[in-house]
Amino acid sequence: MASIQEEASVQAKKKDVKAYFVEDRYKKEISSDQDFKVAKWRMMKGRMKTVSVGLVLALNIGVDPPDVIKTSPCARTECWFDPRSQPPNKSVEAIAKALQAQYERWQPRARYKAVLDPTLDDVKKLCASLRRSSKNERVLFHYNGHGVPRPTDNGELWVFNKNFSSTSIPLSIYDLQSWLGNPAIYVFDCSAAGLVVKWFLEFAKQREQEHERLSKSGTTTHLPALMTDCILLAACQADELLPMNPDLPADLFVSCLTTPIKTALKWYCSHSLLDGVTAEMIDRIPGRLSDRRTPLGELNWIFTAITDTIAWNVLPAPLFQRLFRQDLLVASLMRNFLLAERIMRSHNCTPISHPSLPPTYQHPLWHAWDLAADVCLSQLPVILKEPKKFQSNPFFADQLSAFEVWLEFGSDKKKPPEQLPIVLQVLLSKAHRLKALKLLAKFLDLGHWAVNLALSVGIFPYILKLLQSAATELRDVLIFIWTKILALDKSCQIDLIKDGGQQYSIQVLASASNPNHQRTMAAFILSVIMSGCRPGQSACLTGKLMTICLNQLSQSDAKLKLWCVLCLAKLWEDYEEAKEMAAREQAPKKLCLLLGDVDPEVRTACVYALGTFIGTSPPDSEPAPSKGPTAGSAANVAQIQAKQRLRSRAKINLNLGLTLPVIVGDSNPMARKELTISLGKLILCYEAAFLDAILSITRDETSHVASEAEAASRKSLRSSANSVKTASPARSPSRSGGSQIGAGAHRSSSRPLTNQPGSVYAYLWKVLLALCKDPVEEVAKVAKHLLRFVYLKIAKLTKTGGGAVHKHVVKKLAELLAVGSATASPAPGRRKMAKTPTRSKGKSALDQCRSQVAQLLARSDAEDLAEIQAILVSRFYDWNCASFSRPSMRTDPLEDPTTPEALECEWRSKLETSFLEHTVATRAKAACRKFETQIAILDNQGEMASLLALHPSEPLCVVTDDRSLIHVWNWRDHSGLKLHSFSNTDSPGRFISAIALINTHQRSMLVTGSDTGIVRVWKNFDSQQELVTAFRSFSDLRPSPRQTRGAGLVFDWWQSEGLLATSGDVSVIRIWDVERGLYTQDIPVGDNGCITSLAHHPDSRILLASSSDGALRVFDGRTPSFKPAQTLSGHRAWVLKAAIPSLGTSQVVSGDVSGVVKIWDLRHQQALRTISAHRGDMTSFTVHSHAEIFATGTQNQKVRIANFEGKELSSIRYHDGFLGQRIGPVSCLEFHPYKLILAAGATDSIISMYQSSVV
Repeated sequence: MASIQEEASVQAKKKDVKAYFVEDRYKKEISSDQDFKVAKWRMMKGRMKTVSVGLVLALNIGVDPPDVIKTSPCARTECWFDPRSQPPNKSVEAIAKALQAQYERWQPRARYKAVLDPTLDDVKKLCASLRRSSKNERVLFHYNGHGVPRPTDNGELWVFNKNFSSTSIPLSIYDLQSWLGNPAIYVFDCSAAGLVVKWFLEFAKQREQEHERLSKSGTTTHLPALMTDCILLAACQADELLPMNPDLPADLFVSCLTTPIKTALKWYCSHSLLDGVTAEMIDRIPGRLSDRRTPLGELNWIFTAITDTIAWNVLPAPLFQRLFRQDLLVASLMRNFLLAERIMRSHNCTPISHPSLPPTYQHPLWHAWDLAADVCLSQLPVILKEPKKFQSNPFFADQLSAFEVWLEFGSDKKKPPEQLPIVLQVLLSKAHRLKALKLLAKFLDLGHWAVNLALSVGIFPYILKLLQSAATELRDVLIFIWTKILALDKSCQIDLIKDGGQQYSIQVLASASNPNHQRTMAAFILSVIMSGCRPGQSACLTGKLMTICLNQLSQSDAKLKLWCVLCLAKLWEDYEEAKEMAAREQAPKKLCLLLGDVDPEVRTACVYALGTFIGTSPPDSEPAPSKGPTAGSAANVAQIQAKQRLRSRAKINLNLGLTLPVIVGDSNPMARKELTISLGKLILCYEAAFLDAILSITRDETSHVASEAEAASRKSLRSSANSVKTASPARSPSRSGGSQIGAGAHRSSSRPLTNQPGSVYAYLWKVLLALCKDPVEEVAKVAKHLLRFVYLKIAKLTKTGGGAVHKHVVKKLAELLAVGSATASPAPGRRKMAKTPTRSKGKSALDQCRSQVAQLLARSDAEDLAEIQAILVSRFYDWNCASFSRPSMRTDPLEDPTTPEALECEWRSKLETSFLEHTVATRAKAACRKFETQIAILDNQGEMASLLALHPSEPLCVVTDDRSLIHVWNWRDHSGLKLHSFSNTDSPGRFISAIALINTHQRSMLVTGSDTGIVRVWKNFDSQQELVTAFRSFSDLRPSPRQTRGAGLVFDWWQSEGLLATSGDVSVIRIWDVERGLYTQDIPVGDNGCITSLAHHPDSRILLASSSDGALRVFDGRTPSFKPAQTLSGHRAWVLKAAIPSLGTSQVVSGDVSGVVKIWDLRHQQALRTISAHRGDMTSFTVHSHAEIFATGTQNQKVRIANFEGKELSSIRYHDGFLGQRIGPVSCLEFHPYKLILAAGATDSIISMYQSSVV
């Protein structure tokens, strides 16, 4: 016998046991991100350009405006040019050229036109010319009013009289709006510029009101132009004058807008303690603005990143998109406007804009700019002498580090990282690009919200351009980033196709040297490019994607294989040219070979892909016959070839109809649903031929029903009474279960199909009827919709002259609708009221369904087709796409010991280990102590307990009754607390024949098996139960002809390997691999009797099966086919249960209905000990897993507990208490998996729980 330490160490490994039925395919939704909305990161009107720029300079050099008293000295320079250095006329021209050059730095391709000291007509002509040349694009209007009075309170600017250039005349802003139109951007550089903005908006509002009034009156001509897309930038507010400090330029506002770096550096020098740096040095900073490797270019790069980041952090997303992403010139001016606000406010001026921006002059990132400027200026004297000594600014490296720190602790619950726009700018640098991309990928992996933020910043064009890079080190991270983007916004496919981005992913997928995960993501990207996009399909077909994907089907990596199959599905979906190529490449045949793949999702993907190959409509119809005189003409040859292709495609599709139903036996409901959808597409594709075949079957069925009715009418009253007696409800597995829809069709189609003209369609019909009885409602619902569609079509075909056939089909439709509208199982505790509805109610419901049938028959064929096509829409592809939106860089919660999930798992493991250690330590005492303490009495409210299961680490007792109801109790208190009750959703008259608790080391699930052969897995069974999955282990459980009763479905769960051994009223033991979703083998056991119980050795792959003929069969799972090892013969009656306790030995304990208990040793074929537990019939038997004790129960209201030596420890007949009630006939017994606790259920609905006196 094994030592305590040895057994405890083995059981302590439970925390490492894998949990099953927790994969994504068993979840309703992957995450809430599936319904996450895509942010409007694209501009609604698309990108715009400022194509024309008008410069209006009212300088009147040498003459100060009459309403402004300037200081002496005062600011005089314009565009960094001193007008006093040349004559006035030449100075104004020089200023105009300098201003144009400054704007050209931001928009070199625009058309520039300047008017100097203009008249009213000059401005009007300029505006008309600008709008005429720009059409619907944006125009920039720059107004410098330094030589004219301030704007008036009536909404007027000042220009010059044509006769006296020094005399000012007003220019109405309303007229300016009319001349320049929309869209436009205005820059007003004059004192009291806020008045211009005020009146501009007032006039715009008047125009809007006038436009609305005229539109309501029916006027469609001469409507006033609306100023809906105008941007205004003004130097100061309405009550402010421009700065006059002689150390500043007169056009300080425009200097900030057009020469921000120079202005910012000179302003910083005037406010800092830097020594040795002069204004002349700043003018000579080496480099170009466009060259980021030079000091000047690097400063401009940093400035762009900082101002972009400030704007992104303070502005609403739509406004940021409009001002900073729609137009390059506008974006530059708006970034520079943030600098203007900072500098102008320091000189008591407040620039204003429309749309209005929140104050940004005190944003913390300005300190980062000051530091960058300080670093540059501090080395300026050195680099002016020796340019090679220039050292790059650490700004971007520091910001990446800050972003990396945020990623360590960031989430959607926290403020977004303010460095995100800076990361975008870093992508422009080769030195930092790889690190920036990796950090960006890590950020996008946080979820859809992160992808939305990145797209709103403007990352898309940068990432799109990087696809042109040949750098191999970027491949993995680029593929990952595109995967995350496309998982959220599939509309990016068009952009990728335009830039040939699909070729990048095709090359990644085709190269066997790339990692599998990288190729999997490339396949996903390609599938999105092709999804619902004919240009994408065409481009990928041309890129030989089909051949590449077909070559990957032999890969061992399941995910890669899955996405290659989905790529093929999207490649030929609704694309005949691709389907023709697929037929030539034998793609359907290659996919059919994967219908038995070990991965459930690969199998499902193959069904989905073959369904898209079939489509919902047949291939193009045959071409019209040629009217040419020559029989052998090219046209006739083409017609013959077209007919051959059609026949070939039809043959492939029908062969698929014969091959796909192999999935009916798959335990994965997702695959069965895709099968139903694919078969529905095949039915629609060949609707006429299918309906002809089913109509023939229906006629045979109608004749058969009529013959049965005629024979029944001839039976005697006694025969009728006997038949009624035979049909009375009984717990017998020989009665068929489930819905009876189409039972007649089953009979008619059971004849040899080869003798029927529509044998393939008859076979599909039989499969469809089987799918209508699928245990998962989602699958059965689609099948029933298809069945209803077919019945409707047949009913319409037989409406005229159909007679009995039409009536029979209408009846079937009514029954189908009645089953679909049936209510759920009645609540427990109302047994008498829930057995059968009254006849009057049933008749009323059927009549109501018949009226619904009449309404359905009145619908058009187009409505029927639209409804069924909506039902046959698969969600499998979208479901798989959603998996890429989940974080993939984070560790599994169970792998991180600090997560609640891991802590709970560890707690359960320690608790179970402590229970086990106590039981093993007291094993010797347990074999001689009584179970004399009654710890709980659970009243099941009139429902007989048929099966029991006790949770190993929680005080939960699961009870089933004879009506397929499941009750969950908390037995900790003596009276117990019922936590939950629910139905197993079996058909009336059916019962649960096996239960087991699985995944007890995590969140437990309940597995049930019913006498219909269906296995169901439930989670949250103690609160709000949810069906995880269900499948039919055996299609038809029937007892042996030699037996008068059946065992139903019995199973044994192997948690360590994820195997479910099932058997019962069949001649085989079927081993299911639940992770694969397939049964791996059938072990024949003969027809001598049914299998009554299954058990396995805890430390080896030994399977034990007890049977109704008294034999115990042992199978060696260490052999490839579970080779029969030996048969233990000794029992002469039905064996209730055989168990292999975890005692470190090879002992087997079994008990039969005659009351005989035998102790076996697997090394010998003879029983070591035979114990007569009861004289009468024994109804229940159980063995403790870790102690040498067993318990028996009888109909004589007695529970006996004994040890393996046969010594009786306890005999229980009465419940505890004064005048204790006698226990009822015992129906079930179950020991706690670890503790010395016994639960006993009786037919009187009482469950008693007893504990050993060993403490």
